[in-house]
Amino acid sequence: MVLIMSGFHKEHELHTRRKGRNISLGVALGLFVALIFAVSIVKLSIPQGEDIKAPNFSLDAVVSE
Repeated sequence: MVLIMSGFHKEHELHTRRKGRNISLGVALGLFVALIFAVSIVKLSIPQGEDIKAPNFSLDAVVSE
């Protein structure tokens, strides 16, 4: 009778490196999402009384002499 213990094998070096790369990529992606979330919160926390206008890039604003 042969006993197969699949849970007790050593992981190949390629899988170990790939796991480390995936973890670092996941951390980088998580930090990027946190940065975008923080910027969104800061932009939304601007008081409502201030009048914020988008820049006017039309040619009328540039050529008005």
